[in-house]
Amino acid sequence: MKSKQRVFWTEQEREAVAAAGRDLRSKHPRLTIDQLLGKAQLVLPKSRRRPINANLNAWLSKELKTGAVKPARARRHIPAQVATTSAQRSKASSVSRALIDAGVALLTRILSHPSVQRGLRSALIPAPARKIRRTKK
Repeated sequence: MKSKQRVFWTEQEREAVAAAGRDLRSKHPRLTIDQLLGKAQLVLPKSRRRPINANLNAWLSKELKTGAVKPARARRHIPAQVATTSAQRSKASSVSRALIDAGVALLTRILSHPSVQRGLRSALIPAPARKIRRTKK
């Protein structure tokens, strides 16, 4: 049993199929995406044609709507400085933990000061109502 190799189109092949699809769509607007794909691939040699599937349908449909051809297998480039290893993440995590602990210790010292406690108490607990004195006229 002979297994068929997958075909990955080059940029020029993608552009040619998309252009043929756009041309066919303008001439025959009632064709379905499957029919457009079958006919648009006729611009390629038989060995470079792909079987029609849902992914190919979605790609051509998107191309017909946007008109832009984008690489099908584009990968995001991650610079070496940005890529982190597990050791770097672990170190960053330990530094974060140390900063949080230091912040908690500092906040605890601030909140334990008597003047801060008095200020918080006066802000949180309402003062008793004071009687208003009336002056004689």
